[in-house]
Amino acid sequence: MDSITQTSMADEQKLHIVMFPWLAFGHMIPYLELAKLIAQEGHRVSFVSTPRNIARLPKLPPNLSPLINFVNIPLPHVADLPENAEATSDVPFNKVQFLKKAYDDLREPITRFLQNSDPDWVLYDFAPYWLGPIAAKLGVSCAFFSIFIAAFLSFCVPPSDLMDGQDDRMKPEHFTVQPKWIPFPSTVAFRHFEISRIFNEGACGKVSDLYRLTESIRGCDVLAVRSCAEFEPEWLQLLEGIHRKPILPVGQLPPMKYDSVYNDTWRRMCPHNFPNQGKFGPNKGHTRQQERCAEDKAIADAATVHLFDALHSEGKPRKPTTHKEGFDGVCVLGKASAPYFNGVFFVKLLLNTKTSVHE
Repeated sequence: MDSITQTSMADEQKLHIVMFPWLAFGHMIPYLELAKLIAQEGHRVSFVSTPRNIARLPKLPPNLSPLINFVNIPLPHVADLPENAEATSDVPFNKVQFLKKAYDDLREPITRFLQNSDPDWVLYDFAPYWLGPIAAKLGVSCAFFSIFIAAFLSFCVPPSDLMDGQDDRMKPEHFTVQPKWIPFPSTVAFRHFEISRIFNEGACGKVSDLYRLTESIRGCDVLAVRSCAEFEPEWLQLLEGIHRKPILPVGQLPPMKYDSVYNDTWRRMCPHNFPNQGKFGPNKGHTRQQERCAEDKAIADAATVHLFDALHSEGKPRKPTTHKEGFDGVCVLGKASAPYFNGVFFVKLLLNTKTSVHE
């Protein structure tokens, strides 16, 4: 086989992946980290968000910037959403509902982009619960990439056969105890005030986060989770079993080492994380926007930490004792699911899964 033929075959194996995260930096940053790791393997990524959010993201390292294309789609105007508000860090909590409404209005522009860009995969967040069916209609494979761990997803979303109104958890207090489909003892549960916020959204006639999460899982071909089998093997197995979909743990996605060399975005926003930069606080020259952005990331991290603490109280983390093959041969446990993401492995799974879900 000559070198030209080999090059042609290699090019055919390269993917074009579209990413569409929710408008919160605690979501956009993990998506961007995943984009970098995918780009390291030579695949193209189209990272879709709004102009002000893209402008505030950390800069890309020069060696990856040719493969990651930031796609700016203006956020539609909705009543009661403050001007220039494009992320949760730009608004108080009671205004996030209007941000979600504006985000839902991105349905048409993101559909047009998928039609015109011919991607192999689209990776989407919990908020665009309507995107899975759109991708299926266009013949695009889709993965729901959750920034939350498998324990959270297993707890919140009922098994696929209970999704159509058969989940009997109708009150906030029902979410403060273990659901019936979790077969092992667990302390993972909501506190009452945490779940009440979500229920209040639904009671006001808005699309609740639980509904968005449920429909996002229902509509995807593959479920990618910001977790690893070394930490929560039972939860990953359970998640695969109750939804009967391939589960791809992608690790915790810590920032790449070279981030500190090529940009100082988080150093400016969160100097309390950097010993030589002084103490973070409102009286140290930081804008409220910077504080809110840091708070937004901290809240997302805190939610994960809370669940990690609950899992840790059950004797985890520990490594699985065997290499387990999951649904359709997708590996859930074993070396490939290390806490520090293996980009080669993940992309190979996407290539293999793309074939299996469309056969």
